[in-house]
Amino acid sequence: MSDSDASPTSFRELSQVTERHYFPHTVRVESQVLLGGSGLTYRGLGEVSLVRLNWGAAVSVETEHPDAFAVNIPLRGRLTVHSRHGRGQAAANQAVVCPPDTPVSFPNWGAEVSMLGVRLGADYLRNQLEMAGVAPRPAPTVIDLSTGPGQEWQEICRSVVTCSAGGLLAGHPVFRRNLAAALASGLALVLAQQGPDGSRTTPARLRRAVEAIEADPARAWTVAEIAAVAGCGVRTLQGDFREEYGVSPLEYLRGVRLAVIHEELAAADPDSGATVTDIALTWGVAHLGRFSTAYRRRYGQTPSETLRAAPV
Repeated sequence: MSDSDASPTSFRELSQVTERHYFPHTVRVESQVLLGGSGLTYRGLGEVSLVRLNWGAAVSVETEHPDAFAVNIPLRGRLTVHSRHGRGQAAANQAVVCPPDTPVSFPNWGAEVSMLGVRLGADYLRNQLEMAGVAPRPAPTVIDLSTGPGQEWQEICRSVVTCSAGGLLAGHPVFRRNLAAALASGLALVLAQQGPDGSRTTPARLRRAVEAIEADPARAWTVAEIAAVAGCGVRTLQGDFREEYGVSPLEYLRGVRLAVIHEELAAADPDSGATVTDIALTWGVAHLGRFSTAYRRRYGQTPSETLRAAPV
């Protein structure tokens, strides 16, 4: 088992290490690099490899995952993926499965996001999918890893990426080859168990709630008001958001506000008189101190730093 634990001294170095051990990509930094929180752990098993990646900054990433499938599992935070097929989002105990040679982007990859990535050779996984009777999926797919085979597969991947390659078993080529086959066949069984599209059906009530929040994030929503729009009770709504996104409805609302405010700050002219307070209040922020803390945690810089760095 190949073994690498990179603690880069620059963001460029981290990008190069990620490209060498995971996938070629284009990355755009949305905030200053927080080197204390960045790094990459790599475990190589031949046709299968695993990484644990934290950019340590808010970034946007584009890649095509050439010649291999990618399973991107957010260990902390959420991953949003865009492709010509649409948009998806993975939270805790979910994963985005990306097919090979398919352009995708991961916008708004927050500094708080820690990801476990599994790279599987294209033909290698296709063979396992064929044996499991599963057709390869042409589009990025969000799958559930919270229960059953998905949970077991995720736990195995976590244990592999955290173990040392110095042991007698881990370093033995036969063990390494069989472990790669086990991970590939396990993923094929997970995909077979979850049906043809691999994703859970999002309840219509949850879609109504999300659409209402994203259409008017400046509104001083209460949970009861969101539940009324969704057409369900508060407890049902809370459960839906926890299961789908790993957060409460109001936490989801605050995340939407952060993204909107970040975009406005990044585009604002700092010489126009625009202030962080004015922009934040416009979008419904009631507690500026909490907002600033959450913003820094997500984007790796203060709101005022984003405003000062905005293009003139």
